[in-house]
Amino acid sequence: MKANEKKCPRCAEVIKKDARVCKHCGYEYSEAQIAADKAQEAKNQQNGAIGCVVLIVVILLISMFSSSNEKPTPANDTEQVAAISPAEAKALEERNKDQIAARLKEARALPASDISGNARAYEELVKLAPANTEFSAKRDKYKAALSKVARFEGHPEEALELTKISWEKGGFGNIQLLRFTVKNSAPFAIKDFTLECIHQGPSGTDMDSNTRVVYDMVPANGSKRIREVNMGFINSQVTTSRCSITNAKKV
Repeated sequence: MKANEKKCPRCAEVIKKDARVCKHCGYEYSEAQIAADKAQEAKNQQNGAIGCVVLIVVILLISMFSSSNEKPTPANDTEQVAAISPAEAKALEERNKDQIAARLKEARALPASDISGNARAYEELVKLAPANTEFSAKRDKYKAALSKVARFEGHPEEALELTKISWEKGGFGNIQLLRFTVKNSAPFAIKDFTLECIHQGPSGTDMDSNTRVVYDMVPANGSKRIREVNMGFINSQVTTSRCSITNAKKV
């Protein structure tokens, strides 16, 4: 039944609320009934309005209480440090000093090659002492190293570096014999790397190039001295050569 309708007390049919006579059975409302219906309607409207006001007040109070008790969560360690005063940071570090000492001892016992272990250790130390710049600097250093290692997984050649390069012409002056040391910065061994040497003449112009796969293995976080690689034929006018590693395989 709609808000502007009512039921006839005689036939129970629905009629308009303002109707004085039922159109279905002819029942006629008295003046007293009409006055009582209007008074009840006014009371219902008043009660509804009071209920709405009370509900709005309750919602506002809940919202204000939640806002006053809710502390913003820092998005990162930098915001966390900025969110507390130097005095609070010092007090926090003092409260955690025993845990810090124990965790720092463990961290210092780790070898530098254990990148993930060091990253975890200094991450925990930063949580215990968020304002300690030494801890955050080391944490960032090892996290950056972890990103590098992740890159090396898919591109192991990027972990290899050529040093102490020298070469000479062999045969009848038209064979390049290359000597070098290759350094591996990855925490895993790398093998079968591809060397490419681009050759220049006296004018400095690139003339041609040679490519060879070196079927050797470079240990994790170590180096390997390659005493001689025959790179093949080169032009007799070649005076300088620029060499790099273009491909490799993870062991």
